[in-house]
Amino acid sequence: MNVPKGTPVVSCSTRAYAPFLIRADYGWQSGPVYGDGGSALYLWFFGRSFRIWELDHWAS
Repeated sequence: MNVPKGTPVVSCSTRAYAPFLIRADYGWQSGPVYGDGGSALYLWFFGRSFRIWELDHWAS
C-alpha cells in the first residue's frame, strides 16, 4: 500500500459469531510506532448496539 507520509492508516472488520453477537476489530496506525486499536464484542438488537466485552487492546 502506498500511503503519503503522516497519513494514518485506518482498518475495521466485523464478524458475526452468532445471531446478534458481533466482533469488531479496529485500529489505526501513523508510522512504525504510533497507533492504537483492539477488538470488542457487541450485542446488536434491532438497530441498537451494546458493547459487551473488550477482547484485546493494543497501542504503539
